[in-house]
Amino acid sequence: MFKPPASRRRAPAVADTLFGLLEDLQVAAWLLPAGDELRAYLELLTGMPLDPDAWDEVVAPWRSVMLELADPSSADAMRIAAAGAVAAATARAARELPAAQEALALGLRAVARASSVRVRRAVG
Repeated sequence: MFKPPASRRRAPAVADTLFGLLEDLQVAAWLLPAGDELRAYLELLTGMPLDPDAWDEVVAPWRSVMLELADPSSADAMRIAAAGAVAAATARAARELPAAQEALALGLRAVARASSVRVRRAVG
């Protein structure tokens, strides 16, 4: 498949980026067993609208949830994998957001950092 050079590629629209994030979060939730608190939270997020203003309001609490629920002391392999998937998804979405959505991108990067810290601590 042909891919134009990076300088000629258009940045995805905000809604496209958020839709991709929702799909990635569904995969992360799927890694966890039914009844898991982190799965329930991720499934709740997958119902978010494709509106950056709505996401601005949930990013800070989401970071806190990732710090609490992705605790490596009680983490099994699937929870570690889900935290890694969240880290990758949020980092990708933050990178793809346009400059006008910098506040949301900063929040998503904070979620990515919190998630990746938990993964690093869990795997040593």
